[in-house]
Amino acid sequence: MLQTDNYMELKSANDLRILFMERGIDPSQPIISSCGSGVTAAVLYFSLFLIGYDTVSVYDGSWTEWGSQEDTVVAKGPE
Repeated sequence: MLQTDNYMELKSANDLRILFMERGIDPSQPIISSCGSGVTAAVLYFSLFLIGYDTVSVYDGSWTEWGSQEDTVVAKGPE
């Protein structure tokens, strides 16, 4: 979502649209953005909002909240 030559600048709206389309992100489906603490999730949210996706939300507790609780389900890959 960020320019490779300037890591502090978002790609253009057109480039973001192409990026999400190529990855099969469906704007008609609910999208929940999550990361380690919610900060990077906000960048994803903003990028999607910028190009008109209105089904996006941020799980602001993200992994920090989910993974720190004893009673939440955590899927693990092969060990």
